[in-house]
Amino acid sequence: MTTDQTESTNLQLVESILKGLAKVRVQRNGWFDSEVEVVEVESLAFKIGESIRPFLLAKQYDPEAFSSIPLEEQILVRDITFVLKKVIKQGFYPSPYSPIPEVKDQYTDFAAFSLEFADLVYGLVDSLGTKSLPQLSQKVASKALSFLTDEKNYLSDAKGIRWAGTSTYRRERKVTEYYTDVYFTSVAIISLRKVLERPVLDLNERQKDKLRGLIRNAGKWIVSRVDNRGLITGDEKKNIQKLIYTTWGLRALVETNDTQEEVVRNQFNPMITAYLGEIERKLDQEGVSLGQEYFTILSPTVDEPLYYEDRSDWGGILLTLISLRKIPGADSFLENTSYRNILDEVYNGLMSLRNPVSSLWYKDTFILSIHSYLIEAFLAYEKFSKDFGVAIGITSGMLRKAIKETFLDESFLSSLQHLVYSKLSGISKTRRQDLIIDKALAQAVPDATNQETSESLAKQQQKKRRKK
Repeated sequence: MTTDQTESTNLQLVESILKGLAKVRVQRNGWFDSEVEVVEVESLAFKIGESIRPFLLAKQYDPEAFSSIPLEEQILVRDITFVLKKVIKQGFYPSPYSPIPEVKDQYTDFAAFSLEFADLVYGLVDSLGTKSLPQLSQKVASKALSFLTDEKNYLSDAKGIRWAGTSTYRRERKVTEYYTDVYFTSVAIISLRKVLERPVLDLNERQKDKLRGLIRNAGKWIVSRVDNRGLITGDEKKNIQKLIYTTWGLRALVETNDTQEEVVRNQFNPMITAYLGEIERKLDQEGVSLGQEYFTILSPTVDEPLYYEDRSDWGGILLTLISLRKIPGADSFLENTSYRNILDEVYNGLMSLRNPVSSLWYKDTFILSIHSYLIEAFLAYEKFSKDFGVAIGITSGMLRKAIKETFLDESFLSSLQHLVYSKLSGISKTRRQDLIIDKALAQAVPDATNQETSESLAKQQQKKRRKK
């Protein structure tokens, strides 16, 4: 597959996903998936925002290619307005993902999301054509920035700066328990970096310097979480070793690379090497799938720790893998690793999980939020395939081999056999019904002819009688 073919395929892929999402929105009259929510209690603001984000990302990436998106502009604008107004009114209550819906706790990841979301909307107001959106998006961006940069909402000490899932980042027991977390720290500084120079906030130099200081000190804390495996752990004690922490911690460092100190940047290559090795192990042992991870957080209103779910999974891994090429000089380093093969395998593994009918991702359950990460990853891949002439390595030989192995797969053959015979059964049934109809018609025609003949003979006999 050439680079041009890959670019075309990526944009077509994004377009087909958007069409699938638009169909969900229209047919279900809202952004509903396999998760059950009580809409009278939950505003669903976070889920609605995640579902709209792919459309905004596509329009931002290529306004010309995506000038006509498959979702009616009236619906898009109405949903955007709903999310922005809910955030202004309720703050960063992550409906419907809060473990305790009746308590309107404020969450770091929704604040980070809202900051980026508001920036996306503000940058597209001309194409969206609604006068109220600029003011609403600026209000949300300002509110999110205030939350993330409020000194009460993050922990700062000699180790650096970090955020927890909520503003409550520690609990006092016999010892102090900390709930600061690499994931929430990562999403916070990614969003802060994205809006640093953006007009939605129009920051002065003093404000920008403050943000740069937060980002740098957070980067310092993230790299201090690296353990003897070379991977990033999630917590203060470096006990939580889930891969998601390296996925998001590494991506945060890459996205904020130009703001980080040299001592932090010098640790990129060893972390990347360890990360690629761990992904290879995960591919060998588990393969690509759609799953979730759970973080432990503290609520400001509930004393016991709670569990909070993330759905990025392999979509987040693909996004981080693609983002590695943003590092200056990364190409020469990555070419000496198994990076290309891993990227190919993750990309193709995710594509194998796509539902061919709906163009969306689900197997047992349908989850909307995964598509936000995937759209961002596919658009990022499109950009870097242009910039670096890199294409996913699918050769004609690989494709032939995949097709051959597919037809040797017993489960596939069983499914195919069931489908074929179901279709044949349907055709047979139709033909059988047609034969019954044909026979009925054939019987009806002679009867009608005989009736007409009898009537004709009767009339002739009547005429003969009159003549006599």
